[in-house]
Amino acid sequence: MKSTAPTDQLKAEHENILSLLGILDRMCAELEAKRDIDPLFLGRVVEFMKTFIDKIHHGKEEELLFPMMRKVGGRRESGQVSELMIDHIKGRSLSRDMDLAALRYGRYDRDAPARFVERAKNYISLLTEHIRRENEIYFPIVEKLLSEKQKKELLDSFEELDKTMARHNEYSSMLQTLQNLERVFPD
Repeated sequence: MKSTAPTDQLKAEHENILSLLGILDRMCAELEAKRDIDPLFLGRVVEFMKTFIDKIHHGKEEELLFPMMRKVGGRRESGQVSELMIDHIKGRSLSRDMDLAALRYGRYDRDAPARFVERAKNYISLLTEHIRRENEIYFPIVEKLLSEKQKKELLDSFEELDKTMARHNEYSSMLQTLQNLERVFPD
């Protein structure tokens, strides 16, 4: 049975994001050990970050959830929303830096792996803490403040956004492919 809590959908997406962060962490270990990684693999991971994480997942929060919470929650929730937005902005910046480092890595820039690893570790740390705060602190507040009607409207809007921004199944498939490719790293 499909959940009627919009935060359940966001939490499920968090699980996919955490899975990607695990792959990213493994990539960092490979690069730090001076092992080569296919630049296309780096590019696919960054593409997943830019599309699924930023456009789809953060899009749902920024375009739909956060405005609703600012309206119903008052000043306190607006402050929390602002903090979460700052994390999104920092994440975008780190993602752009990783994208550039991945391109440079593909062009055999010797400094690119270290730049990629530094940004990736900061990204992993940022998003891991961000997800923890949303799941443990922010989402329970959302569930208390929103009416059942608002939750339904939000879920419908999430579904519409999924249809217009991307094909959700493609990103699930893309994550599965990345997980399979990640298994080729030596232990």
